Amino acid sequence: AAGCPIQRGTDMLFEMIPAYLRFFNLPVATPEQLRELAEIRY
Repeated sequence: AAGCPIQRGTDMLFEMIPAYLRFFNLPVATPEQLRELAEIRY
């Protein structure tokens, strides 16, 4: 649908990772921290 906002798959992944880390009782990083560390080239 024209004009509908979209989110790149990698952005969605950064938003989901903290929930997975919490679920497995691992240290949690924020989506912003993950984006800073990522070595992704679009």
